[in-house]
Amino acid sequence: MSVEPVDEDVFAITFEGEAVDLTHLDEFTMTVVTQGRPAGAAVRVRFSNHCYSERFDEVLHADRPVVMDHKNKRAFCPIRHAMSKQLPDLVRGLPESHVYMTPEANYVKIALAQGVEYRVYFNLRRAGGGIDLNLFVESAYAPDDDALAAAKMQRVRFKVLVDMVLAGKKLKFNHRR
Repeated sequence: MSVEPVDEDVFAITFEGEAVDLTHLDEFTMTVVTQGRPAGAAVRVRFSNHCYSERFDEVLHADRPVVMDHKNKRAFCPIRHAMSKQLPDLVRGLPESHVYMTPEANYVKIALAQGVEYRVYFNLRRAGGGIDLNLFVESAYAPDDDALAAAKMQRVRFKVLVDMVLAGKKLKFNHRR
C-alpha cells in the first residue's frame, strides 16, 4: 500500500504563477487601554478569508484560485488582497478611533486606503484563557454605491465598545434617517 504525500500548506494560494503572501493577516494580540481597563484588555485579532476573496462566479472567476469558506466557494481577489496589507495597522489604530455599528449587529471601521473608501467589518466578543476579547475581521473591501452611508449608522468610540463588551452590555442599533 502506498501513501500519497499530503500538501502541508492546504491554504497556500498561487495566482498568476506566484505564491500569494498572506502573512500580514496572521493572528496577533493587542492591548487596549480603556477607562474600565486602565491596565489594558488583551484583544486577540483574527482575519477571515473574505479580506482577500470575493463571492465566486464560475464565469467571472474561471481563472482565479478558489478559496473555501466553510462549504462555500469564493474567488481570490487581487484587489482585496492588495488592500488587506493595510489591515493590521488599521486594526491596531482602532483604540484611537470611532467605529460604526451596522444593522447586522457587527461593526465597521471606515478608512481611506489607496485613495478609496475601505470598510473593515468586524465583530467583538468576550473570550477566555488569558484573552479578554476576540476581534474577528469578517470582511474588508471598497464598498459599492449601494452601501449604507456612515451617516445612517450609529457611531461609537472603539474604547467605549470594548468596555461595553467586557461588561456584557449590548449596543442597540439606531437607524438614522
